[in-house]
Amino acid sequence: MKRGTPRHPKIYALLRELGLPVRSRPVAIGYLEMLWHFTAEFAPQGDIGKYSDEWIEAALDWTGKRGRLIEALTTSGWCEKSDRYRLIVHDWHDHADGAVAKRLTRLGLSFVSGKGKVTGQGEPSRTKMSAANPPALPVPVPVPVPVPKVATVTAPTSREDLIAATAQRMYDRHPKKWGLPLVAGVLADAVKDEPDPTEKLADIEEVHQQWAECNNWTKEDGRWAPKLPEWITDRGFTKRRRTREPTAPKIDQAVIDAAFARYDPLGLKVKLDATADPSRS
Repeated sequence: MKRGTPRHPKIYALLRELGLPVRSRPVAIGYLEMLWHFTAEFAPQGDIGKYSDEWIEAALDWTGKRGRLIEALTTSGWCEKSDRYRLIVHDWHDHADGAVAKRLTRLGLSFVSGKGKVTGQGEPSRTKMSAANPPALPVPVPVPVPVPKVATVTAPTSREDLIAATAQRMYDRHPKKWGLPLVAGVLADAVKDEPDPTEKLADIEEVHQQWAECNNWTKEDGRWAPKLPEWITDRGFTKRRRTREPTAPKIDQAVIDAAFARYDPLGLKVKLDATADPSRS
């Protein structure tokens, strides 16, 4: 988080939208920090709208009314609605760290929120306020506990079925169990340009299976395996794992004869066939 963000006027605007008192400022700061971490990992271009509001709020550990946190972030100016991307992080090109910028450069991608050098928090707000005159905040109300509801299940298209089934198989096979709700989303993004994703999905799954069965990923209960959503986002499926065919060791008959000649004082020379199997002797 950049210097000055905890005191930025939009922090107080977010508190107002969530119905929280000023003393809850650390809570608002925490939501923003988690939002930026989520964006850096799973939407490095800033296009978080490819995930549903429910998934984003779940990633931010929101337990209040569904959709309220996203609405508050948008109204207070931390997120923006987009005709093309549905939802983006405001000025993400300013908030993203150097690692995100290098990752996008490596993948040949760019920020969707704009281009340019990371400059910080951006233009200061023109809202007149002072420490003696903080913005008026409504009386806080308890956050309601969500009541479980039976979701209305709509029949997905065959494309959605295919992506969901592939995502589940890859998750079951992956050594590190993390991020199942995100796998289908990033997988759908990987094949979005394919009219029929069947062949592309099969190829991605085949490459993933090669890596999922290698020792580098499976050792120590998958500790060194990458997170599956991140592996897909970074297009790890474009790199097939190289395998080497085992070769039989070469035996030099001259070396064997010389060894027996040197260590055979009784003259009991044993002739070995270089192509014979030593285990049968």
